Formats: sequence, structure tokens, C-alpha cells
Amino acid sequence: MIMDLKDFLFYSQASPTEKPRDFSRVESTLEILQLNSRDSLIHGRRSAFGSFKRILIEYCTAKTTTNAEELINALAGDPEIDTNKDFESEKSRVLKGLADAIKKSPHITVWLEILRQPGNLPSKISELLKKSPETKDWVKII
Repeated sequence: MIMDLKDFLFYSQASPTEKPRDFSRVESTLEILQLNSRDSLIHGRRSAFGSFKRILIEYCTAKTTTNAEELINALAGDPEIDTNKDFESEKSRVLKGLADAIKKSPHITVWLEILRQPGNLPSKISELLKKSPETKDWVKII
């Protein structure tokens, strides 16, 4: 199964190693759970994609900052940066918070599809993922 990152619908995708029964299971799962027919799910996936893009942009921008003023500008003031604290610890706190925002998303499948399909992303997003390879380790599939 694969999620299209343009329409946010799931599609069965047969592979040469996949058994016909597996393909049938995917089709049944899509139908039973109504993954492509419930507007709220599709909207949620689309919204999550936009949020993940914004978080990734903020993360990559914040990661390259060298002082508190740059960090504040990278985040547009949210979260607040305590300029009385050590810059590196504040930067670390912010980067962890951005990673946690993705980890705790109710639509983590969208993030996993972003990582799985870098060739189907806008070039800017693909470049950001290349510049921050650690983002691939934020979420593990069990």
C-alpha cells in the first residue's frame, strides 16, 4: 500500500514479490476501514503534510542558527527563547520540540510516506531532508 502525496489517498501497489492474497488484503483493508472515503481522514492527512513541511523548514532553519537572535527569527517567536539561558541548550530544546511535534502527530503515516517517497516531494523539501538525515530516525516502525 502506498499513499499518494498529491491526493492523500492510499493505493494498492503490487510488487513482484507480493502474493495475490497480500494484494487482496490491502484492498480489503482500504475498503473496510474506509481510508479513502472518509473526508476527515483525507483532510487530516493533507493537513499533516502541510504541518510536517512547516516543521521541517523550521527545524532546518533553527539547526543552522548560531545565536539567539537567529533562533528567534527562525521560529517567528514560537516557542519563546530564553535569552538568559545558554544558547546551545535553548537550541537543543527547540530542535527536540520540533522533532517531538512530528513524533506525536496523529497522522504519522504521512511522515513515513514523506521519508519513503523523497522523489515525489517538492524539491525544497527533498533538499531539506538531505540536509537533515537525522529526521529519518525520528519515527521507527515496529
